[in-house]
Parts: sequence; structure tokens; C-alpha cells
Amino acid sequence: MLASLPARAAETVSLDELALLAADRLRCGGIFAVYTHSDWNPGELADPTGAIVASAQHADLLYLQHIVTLHAPVREGRLDAAPTPAMATEFARARHRATVRGLPAPHLRVHGDVLVFARAATSPAAVGHEPDEDRR
Repeated sequence: MLASLPARAAETVSLDELALLAADRLRCGGIFAVYTHSDWNPGELADPTGAIVASAQHADLLYLQHIVTLHAPVREGRLDAAPTPAMATEFARARHRATVRGLPAPHLRVHGDVLVFARAATSPAAVGHEPDEDRR
């Protein structure tokens, strides 16, 4: 099962309910993967990773892996972050406004996160309950 959640998902979606739904739908040993990312807007960091992990663990899902997905190439040992052509004009404006106001330069998203969980065979949700055969 795969879910994709924006940085501020917890403001509109119950992460606990999502995790409980995933735990209920997964077969024993089934995998639940969540793609998310942090965001720096407007002026504060929103990183849902910790809340997603806590919700999944509360639903008795085992936290297996945190995979970082790069959105920028690595060149000469460094991330080469550049705005996409579609973002270039707005990014240049934001950078100019920040410079004029003495603020830090805007950030570009250079990575995302894939959080991987599994339903344990011995979890309380697994005792006496197996999802329908057509669910995966």
C-alpha cells in the first residue's frame, strides 16, 4: 500500500486514522510505504516525518526503513540544486525580494522521504483478523 502526503498533511488529514486504515487493510507482513517531504513555507519548517512514524507505530506497524529520494543530481560530490524551468522566474523573484529585505535566500526542495512500514504477524490487529483475499 502506498500513500503520498504533502508536508502539511497533518493539518487536513488524521495521520492516526490513515495509519489505522493501512494496518487494517494489510495482510500479515504487508508493506505500507509513505512518500512525503518537508517544506519551508512561509518561514517555518514543516516536516511530517516524525508524526507519520509515530502514527504508524501507534497502529502497531513496524518502522522498517527511511529512504531519501533525491530531486537534484549530485555533481562533483555536491547536490546541484537548481529550480526547474517552470519555477525559475518565481524563484528569481523570491531570491531578489529576500536579498532586498535582508532575509535568507529561499530554499529549493532537493529530496523527499519514503517511509516504509510493515504489519507484523503478531500484532494485535492480526489476531483473529485477516483482510479479504482481494485486498493487498
